Amino acid sequence: MSKMKMKAITLLCIYTLLCFTTQPPFAAAVTCDVSQLSPCMGPILYGSATPPACCSSLKMQQPCFCQYARNPTYSGYVYGSNGRRVASDCKVSLPRC
Repeated sequence: MSKMKMKAITLLCIYTLLCFTTQPPFAAAVTCDVSQLSPCMGPILYGSATPPACCSSLKMQQPCFCQYARNPTYSGYVYGSNGRRVASDCKVSLPRC
């Protein structure tokens, strides 16, 4: 095998390895901020229709649900009937914490 082919194969192997071992840019850590769920206030507090902006916010804040559920200020909203309905509307599962 020529040196040129060997270098190309080596570079390809390194590139492939890097692609499978690095995290994609969208896997960045989520900052848990309950104010990011403001589009969900109406549906959770008053049972109004769930807007798409609420679903987007819920999906982004999903890694924070246990933190919110453990907070006595928010736990009733997370597991309350309207909170469960909104989660269902958005096809977001509520964890058991």
